[in-house]
Amino acid sequence: MYTPRKGGKKDQHPDYYSLLMGLERFGCEGKDRIQKPEPIPNRRERERKKLREELNSLRQRFKKASTEEKRGLAEIREQLRSRLKTLTTAERLRRKRRERTSKRAAFIANPFRFTKTLLGEEKGRSLQSSEEEVVPERSPLGSLEAWNILSVTVTGYRLSTLPSSH
Repeated sequence: MYTPRKGGKKDQHPDYYSLLMGLERFGCEGKDRIQKPEPIPNRRERERKKLREELNSLRQRFKKASTEEKRGLAEIREQLRSRLKTLTTAERLRRKRRERTSKRAAFIANPFRFTKTLLGEEKGRSLQSSEEEVVPERSPLGSLEAWNILSVTVTGYRLSTLPSSH
């Protein structure tokens, strides 16, 4: 079915009703959604894939090789692994840089919303309990009336105690 641009409402779009009439009269052929083409891997990703394939084939050759050949294959393996490690690190740095850029843009666009999503929603639940449940009856520090406890805050939740009879 037809969906409008992000954030819009279907029935407010100018072509919505004409599309509905067309769908009712003629029906809908084909798939509802167009499949997105697979993303083309960048140069580093292609090289990493090629290096992994080479390492796998090298492992097979290593299993079948004689002891003299194994030394040379081990040296080649170390070179390929160091190159793969370098490419992986570079790709991770690139991804982190992209994330920082998008976070910076989100912060500049609306710092309050960014901070709210960063810190999470405020917990606004209120749990009711009696004084006896919150504070044990035998208190080594003295009587409860001397403390005049009305509320206790525990891990972000506000526990309101029922007032004791005076």
